[in-house]
Amino acid sequence: MPSRAKRATPKSFEKLRIRQKFEALKEKMEDRWNADPDKVAKFITACQSPIERQFVMSLVKEADGRLERACTAAKHPDEWFLTIRSPFRLQDRLHTSPWLEVYPQRPILTPESDRRTSRRVDFLFEVYRDEAPAGINGRSCVKRFFVETDGEKHHSGWTKRAQDRRRDRQLRRIGLEPLRFTGSEVNDSEYHTAAEALEFVWDMGAKPIESGG
Repeated sequence: MPSRAKRATPKSFEKLRIRQKFEALKEKMEDRWNADPDKVAKFITACQSPIERQFVMSLVKEADGRLERACTAAKHPDEWFLTIRSPFRLQDRLHTSPWLEVYPQRPILTPESDRRTSRRVDFLFEVYRDEAPAGINGRSCVKRFFVETDGEKHHSGWTKRAQDRRRDRQLRRIGLEPLRFTGSEVNDSEYHTAAEALEFVWDMGAKPIESGG
């Protein structure tokens, strides 16, 4: 039986190799971000691999002035999140303001063999719209999906790829769509993968809301 996933442990930001890149990005983007750059840096420490940290760097760069908030007050890092506002073109079309919340290393409960076990995903993306039916804590979630950044060490070979596909199927059963990028895609294409992820987010956010009745 799979064991419950352990919670992620934050890294020391001062020891991260990406620190200098972040400081350079912070200097360039600080006046454009509404989010506190120091909290964005803290959010990055929740990422467990260099590829994940690079993806977040690309994500906040691509978000530009729409990076609204970095919330890192919760005790557990998997409860920290970034908030990214939707593009104005989408807001004008929908007459509302969808937004995205990004959670790192989020444990997800999946039904398996009549038992509930939690598995961590690299990033949980949740899309919200104001007119959606009220959800937990009064928040209105339209779409949830997960992003995986697959490094070669842990995701190469037939067996590991089969495990990834099996987990994708399990998470689809609870309404989570997968969005996977290889480590090479994240590292070699600068912020192309982040742009693709955000485009996918806003496409999902623009779809009609299904009635729960």
